[in-house]
Amino acid sequence: IFKYLDSFIYKRYSKVIACSDKALETFKARYNKVDCVSIPNGVNISKYRNALPYSKQELINVSEDTFIATMVARFTYPKRQDTLVKAISLLPDKFHAILVGGTPEDDGIVKIKELANTLGVDNRVHFLYTRSDVARILKSSDVVVMSSEYEGLSLSSIEGMACGHPFIASNVNGLREIVNGAGKLVECGNAKALADTIHKFAADADYYKDVTTKCVSRANEYDIKNVCSKYMEIYAHFVNKA
Repeated sequence: IFKYLDSFIYKRYSKVIACSDKALETFKARYNKVDCVSIPNGVNISKYRNALPYSKQELINVSEDTFIATMVARFTYPKRQDTLVKAISLLPDKFHAILVGGTPEDDGIVKIKELANTLGVDNRVHFLYTRSDVARILKSSDVVVMSSEYEGLSLSSIEGMACGHPFIASNVNGLREIVNGAGKLVECGNAKALADTIHKFAADADYYKDVTTKCVSRANEYDIKNVCSKYMEIYAHFVNKA
């Protein structure tokens, strides 16, 4: 019933805008006679590109040669912070993880802390909870990770790629569309593959630089200024027709 009601309503619009190419694909499959275009959501790229990094000592009280992998996400499904924690347990002691999001009382955080304790890496997994300085934290890291079962249009991924470091993501819907060809994709839940990817970034400076350059370039495609320009083009088209 709602499908037909939606179709009736959508046909009354001059144009419908989808927030991602995947959303456009889904919409077209259901309402193929409705005029719909994709304008992906955007991010204030300059905020992340120009953020002032902390020293690692200042951020989590570790030496500057510590290699930090950071993930910013809530501690609920479909996020998979457990995969990053397991990956850290497979890496040498100089590798640490920062997890941003949630509060100390969240069930998800409690479970991840228990996992870190069980694996013996509780001293290398740092919980910063919800922060207002995410851009600075990302800028202070060495790699940024998004481990998840699936995503919509992941703005966190765009922010991670904009900060000037390599980005690693699960090879799942909503992430591969943004990351493929720029950052690195690994099988969801595969801690060994994630650990190997992190280790390669630490060991190969040229590889690190190459992926970083691609990530920054990809993030720039989602600059909020570009998004605004595309919306204004559509508005201008209909204003001129009137």
